[in-house]
Amino acid sequence: MDYYYFGKEWAYKNIKRLVFVEEILYNEKGEIPSDFKLYMFNGELGAINIHLDRFEDNHDNISIDKDFKPFTGEEIPDYIDIETIKPKMFDEMTEYAKKLADDFDFIRVDFYDLGKDIVLGELTNYPAAGFKRLNKELDNYLGEIWTLPNV
Repeated sequence: MDYYYFGKEWAYKNIKRLVFVEEILYNEKGEIPSDFKLYMFNGELGAINIHLDRFEDNHDNISIDKDFKPFTGEEIPDYIDIETIKPKMFDEMTEYAKKLADDFDFIRVDFYDLGKDIVLGELTNYPAAGFKRLNKELDNYLGEIWTLPNV
């Protein structure tokens, strides 16, 4: 698939097309791991997007603040206990993300939670090709904490 034409992501334009194969990851329970997307601003954690049961019918995609509190307007299903989905290695995730994000005014750093280990997923400067609609409070919050470089 040519992702430039799919989402107009300029970084994919005019690059050599290759097949990329990754090892499938499983958590301690033998399930596809949860995906933690850390929104980093000038090397500091601003917000978290979590994908639970990503390839199942009951896939949940929630956004919370850096203290694992839901944003106003963000609907968290009753069956999700935010306190229990925080990974054991969340502090390590955050420390790695800070190091990776240090040179960027904004970058999203993704990790998979395997239980006793974490794996880096990806770094992206424009999540969802820049097209994802956020609820108003979350959008305003992210805009307020984003300090653009002096150019």
